[in-house]
Amino acid sequence: MTRHIRSRIFPTACTAVLLMGACRAQECGGSPSPAPSASPSPSPTATSRDYYCPAPFGRWAAVVIYEKKPGVCARLATPPRVYARHGDEVIWRIYNQCSKEQTIRLADFVHHDKDPGIKSAEDDNYEQLAPREAPKAKEAASPSSDDPFEGTGRKLTVKAGGAADLKLTVKGSVATGVYTYVTYLSDKPDADQQIEIWP
Repeated sequence: MTRHIRSRIFPTACTAVLLMGACRAQECGGSPSPAPSASPSPSPTATSRDYYCPAPFGRWAAVVIYEKKPGVCARLATPPRVYARHGDEVIWRIYNQCSKEQTIRLADFVHHDKDPGIKSAEDDNYEQLAPREAPKAKEAASPSSDDPFEGTGRKLTVKAGGAADLKLTVKGSVATGVYTYVTYLSDKPDADQQIEIWP
């Protein structure tokens, strides 16, 4: 059973990580990395703009859906935090390695005045939460006031064995800072995802 899951998820996960690494290398074009600082969220100043690598093809994230056991699908969403600026396109590449089509939905965006930090793998307990205990996304015609993206499309259905991109554009006037959000696979939430918006 474990061998079957590994044979399906590891190649896909490796592809996703390599894809994001390749994009990052193209974005920065050999620019030096920023010096480490005490704060993971640089303040929106002219200096912090120098640390940001513009992405010609958009900012990338990935969601890998796999069969945890026969007939039961789970997903791995990565990275835990995406960085973008006003007007950037953010692309979630969704890989569906399940035997049926699956729908991923992004919802429940919340802007934080103070950086909440990124959860460690040990603190990620979304699979222990029952769907009724998890935050429920409201299917609304318009996004919540904290939603940093333009338009209303926040979900994507991907056929079995396929891959597709969910593309969203950051609003030009949205508040900077960290936003948490929930990645839903059906009613199963993954609430440890974040996006940090820079000016």
